[in-house]
Amino acid sequence: MRAAPGAGRGLALALLVAGLVGCQTQGGPGAIVGRRAYTEALRILASDREAGAAALAGILASHPESLYADDAALKLAELELADGRVDAATAHLQWALERHPRGDKSDAIRLELAGIQLERSDAAAAAETARGLRVSLLDPDRRRAAHRLRAELARAEGDPAEELRWLGRVRADQDDPGEAAAVEERIDEIL
Repeated sequence: MRAAPGAGRGLALALLVAGLVGCQTQGGPGAIVGRRAYTEALRILASDREAGAAALAGILASHPESLYADDAALKLAELELADGRVDAATAHLQWALERHPRGDKSDAIRLELAGIQLERSDAAAAAETARGLRVSLLDPDRRRAAHRLRAELARAEGDPAEELRWLGRVRADQDDPGEAAAVEERIDEIL
């Protein structure tokens, strides 16, 4: 069977339209709007903390499905934590994990939330939150914090072998001789 003249152009046009529709759902116009709103919120935050926080909150309200909504939620949570408003920070982190469970900031969000839960003596919730944590995708500072968190969770669960495993990584992360000595002391206690 022979294709009709111009069928190749029709197929190419159909593929182009399908690609454009895909862009709208995976990073097209909505993503551009979200990126612009987030960039503007950070610009405002640099000179006016309160207005910047309001702009970040506005992203969550007006662009909750944006690729940048989890970034905004994490930044808001960090601001709330700096101000000692742990409940508000927790709410932002939980919102982000519910709406963007695999977003680019989901691992940093899980780390922050699990740390809060552990500080509040809820090791079971912290372990559940940390279960989905992909440590290798974190920046070096957060990776160090994740190793420490995992060691603390293992200690809370009464698993000395697992705690030793994570303490080994915590020790390998250390540049500070004082911190390294403290980690080595804990390793010696367990052994």
